[in-house]
Amino acid sequence: SATNGISVRYGSAVLVAQRATVDRQSGWVTADGAVRIENEGQVWVGEHLSYNFLTRQMTAEKFRTGKAPLYVAARGATGGSNDVYHATNAIVTLDDFSEPFVTIRASSVKIVAGEYVTARNAVVYVGRVPVFYWPHYSRPLKERANYWTVLPGYRTKYGAYVVGNYYWYL
Repeated sequence: SATNGISVRYGSAVLVAQRATVDRQSGWVTADGAVRIENEGQVWVGEHLSYNFLTRQMTAEKFRTGKAPLYVAARGATGGSNDVYHATNAIVTLDDFSEPFVTIRASSVKIVAGEYVTARNAVVYVGRVPVFYWPHYSRPLKERANYWTVLPGYRTKYGAYVVGNYYWYL
């Protein structure tokens, strides 16, 4: 156990926190206070995380994570084995901003790293306005996935506007 700042490294994974307890035999680290885990370009940030350096399994409360093109914030998450993660009460966005303009809020989200993301009871928000509901939303994370783009703006001559495009690859 350590307090007042700790850094744990194992292979390519690095965990930084204010307080942590490490079990060397099982590989589990339970960390509190400004916790940050980085492994192979994926970053997890939260106040309380438990992470297994050997199996890459994780449980988290109130966290954020991101690796282009997908960024997620949620109240809870589990997973990591086979790069499959489950999150509850989640916000998904493609914007790498602290306050993204277009978000999808869902009761549950499943992320298969590098493959796809699915969301249940998903509502698309533009700003604070709900604009669309999907009972089940799925989006591939591969390079040639179909996707939407939304570009809001304002011109003095025309006023506020939104330009939307849907890209569909055959």
